[in-house]
Amino acid sequence: MKQDLSASRDEAGKGMSIATFLASTSLFFSGILMAKVGELSPSIKIPIMLLFACVISLTFAAVVYANVTGEIERGDSARANEYMQTGNALSEYLGLSTFIAALPLVIIAVTSDNMIRFTACVLSIGGLFVYTSSKM
Repeated sequence: MKQDLSASRDEAGKGMSIATFLASTSLFFSGILMAKVGELSPSIKIPIMLLFACVISLTFAAVVYANVTGEIERGDSARANEYMQTGNALSEYLGLSTFIAALPLVIIAVTSDNMIRFTACVLSIGGLFVYTSSKM
């Protein structure tokens, strides 16, 4: 059973690191968008709202992952697994999905190069489709 808890602790740490990195990246992109224009048009507001949703969900996911380690220390593996499932759902479905949805919108807002815009959209949609349809 110890090995099981150790694996859960490692997974929680990795989840927390990924959630924190993506939240920081989302805030960075939000700052770029807000600095780009004085008045916020809908083409800027929508990706900013998506990025903020991403930041909030990833922040909650990081807190939930931190709770996993606390439950492991107390020896409650069932509760740790519940927290892990919640953290995974928050980070994947609300955090990662909104980040990937916002990314091409950010690129569309900051560049006028149609090839870069097209590539960002195709890669984001394609990547999200492959990720959601994979059996990991």
